[in-house]
Amino acid sequence: MDAWYSVKWYCTWRGREFVVLRSDGSKLLAELLGADDRWARENGLNVLDPAWVQGTFRVDEVEDLHEERTDLLAQWKKRHGG
Repeated sequence: MDAWYSVKWYCTWRGREFVVLRSDGSKLLAELLGADDRWARENGLNVLDPAWVQGTFRVDEVEDLHEERTDLLAQWKKRHGG
């Protein structure tokens, strides 16, 4: 095996950070990090639970859309002496 990564996408919407769950290219489904259900309701987001908030946003509404990769192969090699 030459590579093994965990990849997550993040973005900012209205000053709050979200993890992106899926995208169709023009819209993102994202989950609020550090959920704030009051702020979420005020901004029309879907509050599934006080600590579980999601929203769907057009790509042009978000800022700082970026990918974060974790090198799982390197972590595995470090743990197993490889």
